Amino acid sequence: MGIYLGIDPSTKSTGYGVVNDAEELIGWGVIEPNKKKMDVREQAVFQYEQLKNLIEKYQVTHICCEDQFNRINADTFKKLSRISGYIILLSGQLQLPIQLYPPKKWRKIFHGDGKAKKEDTLELVNRLFNLDLKANQNDIADAIGIAIAGRRGFQMGGGEKLCS
Repeated sequence: MGIYLGIDPSTKSTGYGVVNDAEELIGWGVIEPNKKKMDVREQAVFQYEQLKNLIEKYQVTHICCEDQFNRINADTFKKLSRISGYIILLSGQLQLPIQLYPPKKWRKIFHGDGKAKKEDTLELVNRLFNLDLKANQNDIADAIGIAIAGRRGFQMGGGEKLCS
């Protein structure tokens, strides 16, 4: 059985969601480095280790990650690229397939409409899984949506497939 880890990368609060082949939600949460007490290297190590622990805990077989999109400023793009880099490194070290999904792509797969907004994802995830995530937890909702889109995408061959 496949286990899909969806990741909504962020320097502040990386959301994650874990689903199985039946699209049952088996784990969710956030990884939040302490930016006041950690420099950029310590934050990277912290997030890397937390993701590795999640992969081991849930016996993840596939990684699905939101890709950066071109409507963000250069500084944000640079920071998100670092995070994506160590997620890709982790998938390579653990020999796990990974796919990257721009927001419009995973939302089209998850919602059927690439123009869906964060609020739409939050509402749908709460309804599908009987959760009560709040607006400030949209990184978790997005990660769950990414995991489901990733599960479907791996089946259909969607997303930017980096390895198999």
